[in-house]
Amino acid sequence: MKLRAKFIVVLVIFLVIAVLGVSAQTKWASGVRIVFFPGGPQGGVFAVNVYNGAKQAEYDLGCKVNYVWSDWDPQKMIQQFREVVATRPDGIAVMGHPGDEAFDALIDDAVSKGIIVTSQNTQLPKAQAKYLTQGFGYVGADLYQAGHDLGMEAIKRFNLKRGDRAMVWGLLSQPTRGLRTKGVTDALKESGLTVDNLEIDAATNKDPVAGTPTFAGYVSSHPDV
Repeated sequence: MKLRAKFIVVLVIFLVIAVLGVSAQTKWASGVRIVFFPGGPQGGVFAVNVYNGAKQAEYDLGCKVNYVWSDWDPQKMIQQFREVVATRPDGIAVMGHPGDEAFDALIDDAVSKGIIVTSQNTQLPKAQAKYLTQGFGYVGADLYQAGHDLGMEAIKRFNLKRGDRAMVWGLLSQPTRGLRTKGVTDALKESGLTVDNLEIDAATNKDPVAGTPTFAGYVSSHPDV
């Protein structure tokens, strides 16, 4: 029980350092093995920042960390999680993009094998509620509120008014992760704007440059945006 408690503490501190950049530099977790999902493609603009934070945590705590790159693909994350569980690490830090419905049975299996699971960037609220006392936490924003705040700030900064048109290019179809897109959309609609929702496709999700034709095409056909 004491050993499991140590693993939980290590995973929590690891996530805090990885995401918030807090320094520890004690290397007291040298016997702990963690698998960490940065989320996107290796070298991707956002994912590499997550990775750099995790590498700092790995250095500070002295734990052994394996990194799994997923191209922001929820199905790929699910398959990779299955493969990771088979290696029996002490802990797994996942991105919650697939959502509770897709993830929870796999998390149940991992926990039953003594693996501590936690999430970052996108919440898994049902899994977190179920395993909160067993180390399942969350490091990241309230996605809906973050999106809503973004929408309200955009209205303020660009002096948008009722009847104006706005494009929201996001991931509305994805469970939980899409809450940020929904928050932006709701804020704009609440203020009377006409909102066009465009779904980010898989290619653009992996590499933002791939979305350039979509963006250019929309803007050229909507001069009032």
